Amino acid sequence: MIPYIDFGTKNRMSHAESPFVTHDKPIVVFIDRETLDDGDELEFLMRQADGKRLHVISTQDEGSAHLEYKARDDGVLEFEVTMLDGTGGGRYGIPFVQQYKDIASSPEFTRWGTAEEIERAFIASKTAENLNAQVFITGDKILLEHKDMGIISSSYPLTLADGLALIGLILRRRNDYAVVADRQGGSTFTYDHGRWSFFWHASRDMLPAAWRLVTGCAQMDDRCRDLALTAIQRTSNALKSRDHVHEQIFLEQSNSSTEDAIFYLDYYLISFTAAFDVLARIAEEIYQPVSGRGRSVKRVTWRGRDWLAALGRQDSALAALMAPQTTNRDVLDFIARLRNYIHAEGLQGATHIKNGKKAPLLLHVPEAEVSDIADIITRIGGGSWVVDRPRPNVMFLELGELAERITPLAIEALNNLMNAIDITRVPGHDPSKIQTSPPADWLPAKQIADIRRLIGL
Repeated sequence: MIPYIDFGTKNRMSHAESPFVTHDKPIVVFIDRETLDDGDELEFLMRQADGKRLHVISTQDEGSAHLEYKARDDGVLEFEVTMLDGTGGGRYGIPFVQQYKDIASSPEFTRWGTAEEIERAFIASKTAENLNAQVFITGDKILLEHKDMGIISSSYPLTLADGLALIGLILRRRNDYAVVADRQGGSTFTYDHGRWSFFWHASRDMLPAAWRLVTGCAQMDDRCRDLALTAIQRTSNALKSRDHVHEQIFLEQSNSSTEDAIFYLDYYLISFTAAFDVLARIAEEIYQPVSGRGRSVKRVTWRGRDWLAALGRQDSALAALMAPQTTNRDVLDFIARLRNYIHAEGLQGATHIKNGKKAPLLLHVPEAEVSDIADIITRIGGGSWVVDRPRPNVMFLELGELAERITPLAIEALNNLMNAIDITRVPGHDPSKIQTSPPADWLPAKQIADIRRLIGL
């Protein structure tokens, strides 16, 4: 998931230093190394660290720079950063370090853990803050569970997965789709996918049932095959729009950034709706459902009661996937209800302050949809993205979290439909021509995993 942090927070870097504004400087990452386990995600991060696009500072000899603490007699905890390529570094200091020891021992904080654990967490947080680290990655539960507390909040601690997702977003908004595949003996092997390739491969990996559907539709005719490919492309377009929505949230709040965020949200909703629509068209082509009176149903849509009933007479299991108040249908209803307002008065955005700080952009849910949207949110789980509901007919949602909640659910629903459409009904169906997994010349699994880490899904 792509997290939100405020790069313009007081006592932190200015908006001019935001990685979404300044593109000619590396992304500065500090990793709280002793709290992170070795694994594929960490190995991936270290592969990308070259000090130029991605500057990773660690307390171990890894990444692009090494950090070492040195206590001084004057109450300052000094730390020195040494570039691993020998090009330089810098010295920093945390003044009045005793105060963090004292605070860590107070009853207000000892309920979080031992005094030593809390002190260590505070020091890590202040290190990230002093480094002006744009991404602070930690596995410390104290930091992650209390990240909104004043003494911690300005460092914005993130999990490794969320940190990689944020890094990926920043790189993509810099038009950087390169992935370092390997580093050996001073040589770097990099795959520069480009925007289309990056999102296409991500979409195909997240829609594994599309391999079967595309090859099944191809046995019917080119039109059916193209519809199946279009569903994948629409999903890819939704992922691109998701990036743009997040970028506007990270920019300094203004009428322009709010307007642009809603603009890209519109296209995000349109893209996902279109993906569902083309799958309904495929089902119509394969099943040719008819009404109880033996007539074709004109309105081909998963949200159409008559068409869904007609489809159910041909394939009850497929129709059941999109029955009202199921997860698949709820996701489509959520998307479609908001999308419909593109053709009416339009969706509205709003800015807000949370805990005295700028918070992510909000979506003002159309009044007529509040009740149904609230019910859907309750059913699909989790209500933290509902920021405010001052009156029964008024609701505000965090725009970025909306995209992060709905995107994986929408993709899962699309994959469920692709998997459930019975391609054996295609005339002349030949099982030997059905493909259920990527071909041998597809991207290696490791590269696909790298893309997925950067996309945050």
